[in-house]
Amino acid sequence: MLFRKKKREEETFEKIDDLVENEETLEELNFEDLKDILDKIEKFCLTVFMNTSDKELREKMLKLFGKIKLVKASKDTSMEYLLKLISGEEIPESKMDELKNMGLLEMKYSLSGQIDLSARDKEELTRQIEKLIRVEYKVSDEVLSAISGLPYKVEEENSEFASKLYKTGVFEIYILPKGWFDIPYIGDNPDLVSTAVERIESLIDKLPDDLKSFLRM
Repeated sequence: MLFRKKKREEETFEKIDDLVENEETLEELNFEDLKDILDKIEKFCLTVFMNTSDKELREKMLKLFGKIKLVKASKDTSMEYLLKLISGEEIPESKMDELKNMGLLEMKYSLSGQIDLSARDKEELTRQIEKLIRVEYKVSDEVLSAISGLPYKVEEENSEFASKLYKTGVFEIYILPKGWFDIPYIGDNPDLVSTAVERIESLIDKLPDDLKSFLRM
């Protein structure tokens, strides 16, 4: 019996290792290569989620699983550029305008340059201040909350915003992938769970910087 259990664990390690083949950096590779790595991370997330009783780790895996689904669904949609923006990457002005028009960004005013001003009258001071005003756009907290990776519940009060998010082309994020029943059963074995988590981290390290940053937010 012990021999069989040991054998099953060894086979599971082999299954896990099989998922991490071809781990080259994906900076220059096409989306199909990128999708392959995302598929592997997704499967590892489900493996850990379904085989651990650690509540904090389960939530972390659920969150990461949601983000992976979001990234995969975002290809060739406005959301792809929103994720790049969140990760600190510059995006084309036309895409920035598109996100503004969709109501996914909020405007923020700030002052640049010298703040210690003086003037002969209020009108002159106002003109000086106006020259220093800088307008910036940032992703709203509502958007960040909605794409945190956790399931997003649509209710009457946020239905208008959910509609905006839907128009980015992202939907059905939480549908389980085909083959979910092939997830290895590792029975809450701490060593195997730890191995799966390590594999997730090593795979994320292979992703382009913007995706790596988003997944680790």
